[in-house]
Amino acid sequence: MRYRTTFGSFAVILGLGPAGIALAMPSAWLSGWRPMVGLGTALLCVFAWSLLGTRYVIERGVLDVRVGPIHKRISLRDITAVHRHRMSDGPTFGLGSDFIGIEYGERAVNVSPKDVDGFIDAVCQRAKVRPEERATTLR
Repeated sequence: MRYRTTFGSFAVILGLGPAGIALAMPSAWLSGWRPMVGLGTALLCVFAWSLLGTRYVIERGVLDVRVGPIHKRISLRDITAVHRHRMSDGPTFGLGSDFIGIEYGERAVNVSPKDVDGFIDAVCQRAKVRPEERATTLR
């Protein structure tokens, strides 16, 4: 099962970098800084990859979390808790405003799927855990 991310505040923040780079590239080209134009192009590609390549895939007992070049595989057997609308102490793998905290072992990740209910149901059903329904504010 494949889930896409929502686009919210993190997507806007992530989009500020490419906007600044795109504005600076013509100036760098005219100034003769050709290597900077190449670097700017590479950074724009990484930003686009992150914006378009953020997804969560559940298959074969694994939750595969991707944000562009960053990749995390979590065994569904290791998941101990799923928190709706609460960030856990862990890295953020999403571009939305509201996050789901997923705890596994001593670690945690935060994701922001577009289909929140479907994603939580799929993870909890396969991981055999119950979602924590209490809504808390983001940290």
